[in-house]
Amino acid sequence: MVLGGLPHDAVRRVSHDARWLTLGRNGGGRRFIAVDLDPGPAGTAGQLFCYEIGPSGWPVELVAGSVTALLRRFVDAAGGRDSTTPAWVHGAEEATYTGRPDGPWPVDSVTRLAAADDVQHCVLGGCPHIDLAGCAPLSRLRVLQVRDVQTVELALPHRVPVESLMVSAPAVDLTGLSGHPSIWDLTVSGTGAPVSIAPLATLPELARLDLSGVDVPDLELVVGLPRLRVLVLDAGQWARLRDLDAIPVGLAAAELAGNNTFEVEIEWSAAFGVSAGPRRLLRGSL
Repeated sequence: MVLGGLPHDAVRRVSHDARWLTLGRNGGGRRFIAVDLDPGPAGTAGQLFCYEIGPSGWPVELVAGSVTALLRRFVDAAGGRDSTTPAWVHGAEEATYTGRPDGPWPVDSVTRLAAADDVQHCVLGGCPHIDLAGCAPLSRLRVLQVRDVQTVELALPHRVPVESLMVSAPAVDLTGLSGHPSIWDLTVSGTGAPVSIAPLATLPELARLDLSGVDVPDLELVVGLPRLRVLVLDAGQWARLRDLDAIPVGLAAAELAGNNTFEVEIEWSAAFGVSAGPRRLLRGSL
């Protein structure tokens, strides 16, 4: 998932751009500093920003308006002059928020966030009940995780631009997500009660779905999800779809979840026309 840059719209929301001129690492690790020759609508050509390689989802972060401005800041700091970081240089930590309220989650609790407009990745949990209607103030929210709750109300406002939603709860009713315009990645887990996926037919952008380990009585409805490209299921679920001749034909990728034997994995791959080739049994110890 690619999060938007900070400050907003200064750097284009892409995973990489050929017009980013990487200068080197920023403090080691996977963080790099680059010159931006293709800025966003609120940026300027030549600005410097940090980006991270890998799946962390850390947003790109503007560092300085230009190489000259950054060098001037270093010179001022070395000379003892005021080198206060400009107000527009945000901290990337503002893009994430983990909420663990003491009691039931009130619908207006998110409004107490100091920088609600900056939150792009939100993790909610650790309370009896959560109502996603409370996410209404998070106008830039892209990734939402709900876990460690007893009940959840998935009344996510359509104006909240969530693209990736992960829900883990004993019971999940997907009706509240009906018609949401931007969700393309959905994971449901941790359920002890059956989950109907009929409402998913109303999600126009749904491209990735993970239902592994979930009791889905109407699992065959996945065949009617027109934009579905990635499907993650366990061995029993895949076997059921094969028996019903309901494996979506437009899949670009399929994943077999869970702990499976090699025999099960080979049989599953063969159902997609993937040959395992000659098998060799190796015995020994490490």
